[in-house]
Amino acid sequence: MKGLFLGLTTIDIHHIIDQFPTPDNKVKSPDAPDILVGGPATNAAVTYSHLGGRAHLVSAFGQNAFYSFLQEDLRKFNIEHHDLAAQREEKPVIASVVTTSDNGDRTIFTNHPADYDVSFDSRGLMEENQFDFVLLDGFYIQKAIEVACEARRRDIPVILDGGSWKDGLERLLPHVNYAICSEKFMPPWCNNKEELFRYLSEKGIHHVAITRGGKPILYKDGFDVVELPVPEVEPVDTLGAGDIFHGAFAYYLHRLHDFVPALEKAAKIAAHSCQFAGTRVWMQ
Repeated sequence: MKGLFLGLTTIDIHHIIDQFPTPDNKVKSPDAPDILVGGPATNAAVTYSHLGGRAHLVSAFGQNAFYSFLQEDLRKFNIEHHDLAAQREEKPVIASVVTTSDNGDRTIFTNHPADYDVSFDSRGLMEENQFDFVLLDGFYIQKAIEVACEARRRDIPVILDGGSWKDGLERLLPHVNYAICSEKFMPPWCNNKEELFRYLSEKGIHHVAITRGGKPILYKDGFDVVELPVPEVEPVDTLGAGDIFHGAFAYYLHRLHDFVPALEKAAKIAAHSCQFAGTRVWMQ
């Protein structure tokens, strides 16, 4: 099994503290912060590879002080990488993450990635590789649309990680087969989840689910919206749980060829990951 993941790569600097600081205070975390490779598509690719799939990641990183760190992490998980910003001196997208130890909630400070106007031969990449699916996280939207169009032309399923609404997604949606959205994903012209389900259905997406943290997943079954319970756990850290969910969903969708069981399997793995700090320890 081989999947193409296109989207964001970040460097996550992750502090775990007892409680979130009040203004004009200095807080020292008990331990040194973890420095991790992150990003929605990247974490999904790592999860997919950990479960036994082969992942090819397309993202933009560039030449910077973290380049060797990124390459070592991807090498560890046998992930092939096409860098949209290769040979450029670029600052990485940095995510400063603060997790509170009392409930696992996290706050993230980050910046928007630059959009790279580079030629990208999506047709050539797909001719060289037999991808079983494509997963997109909505970043680098023009490249995502090119890849999605080429995938649909070849009858390769396209999965959207709908973390939040991004400009241009309305042009990508007609090429998507599976939309797995967070409850924060809301197009400007939709006011509630019912309108979101209807809008995505009108775009031709017949497999839609909305994840809601520890609350049941919502998915559309015919005309009805159904709740799918998720495992109850005591969370230590929720960082990357949604990304891990998407990687696991992609893996089990291809193995089981069934939407709802793939959601169930992914929910178990994402819940399990929340019992550990960071995005990698759960794999051990």
